[in-house]
Amino acid sequence: MSRQQAWLQPGMLVWAKMLEFPWWPAIITIREEKGRFITRSKGVWIYHIQFLDELLSYTWLPGSNLRPFTLNPPCNDGDMAPDWEEAFVRAESMIDMTPVDRLLSLGLAPDIIEKPVPGAADLTDSEEERRKAQASSSRNTSSSSS
Repeated sequence: MSRQQAWLQPGMLVWAKMLEFPWWPAIITIREEKGRFITRSKGVWIYHIQFLDELLSYTWLPGSNLRPFTLNPPCNDGDMAPDWEEAFVRAESMIDMTPVDRLLSLGLAPDIIEKPVPGAADLTDSEEERRKAQASSSRNTSSSSS
């Protein structure tokens, strides 16, 4: 069973690897239809990412296919295609942006960004930790309403 990686959050710039394609600049995004950025598939945590290509393609990838974005791409050999260069320049221009500003720059609706993200509470593999957090939240809610 895989464990989620806490550094992978919406708005984070990453290098993403898909099939035979080179490592590509991307951003972890929130899937608007589901309001999620993370889910499980076959026991593996997968993250919703949007490639910084001209079409802004998106997919779900496991954390093992993602790396923190740096100015040095992981393991890309040889000359890169012009569309890769454009994606790199786009990512480079977003380095100093906040994660929220990155999401807004991709056209993600502000109301989606501001909502609590379903899936964030599911980041732990421990059911016990979830129950404790829910109990604590319930106690805080009932004591603040008194």
